[in-house]
Amino acid sequence: MPSGTQGEASGLAADFAAYVRKEMHDRKWSIAQVAAGIGMSKSYTDVRINGERGFTVRDFEAFARMVDLEPEELLVRVQLPAAAGYQGRLVPSYEVTTTKGDVLVRRIEDADPPMRDDNIVRGKFGVRPSSEDALREVAAESDVAHEEDTDDYTP
Repeated sequence: MPSGTQGEASGLAADFAAYVRKEMHDRKWSIAQVAAGIGMSKSYTDVRINGERGFTVRDFEAFARMVDLEPEELLVRVQLPAAAGYQGRLVPSYEVTTTKGDVLVRRIEDADPPMRDDNIVRGKFGVRPSSEDALREVAAESDVAHEEDTDDYTP
């Protein structure tokens, strides 16, 4: 049972603890190795890995460095367990600059998703298994809507 003011890990904290346990198993890391990696004691790390308490943001950032990911990339992998083992980048990275009150946001690196996704069709029909007919249907309806919307369009 947790002691002090911090309760058991729940929500994102519990998901992160589960991710750490999975990485430990896959990489054959001990609690001592994770503790050393995040710069904390074995007992501190143990109660967090077991979900008795939550990791801190500092712990999260340190663990991201351990697994050679940017924190935002680690967050996506924690939230989408099916993508945890994906070898590419899931999150694009951006650069933000300001000049006299103007903010410029520029994408500096794209995510690198698979070249083709045969599993889903997004759009009017929500998310469902794809087929060539479904793809043609979405495209045809989109083309008709586009023709109707462009009567007053001047390039």
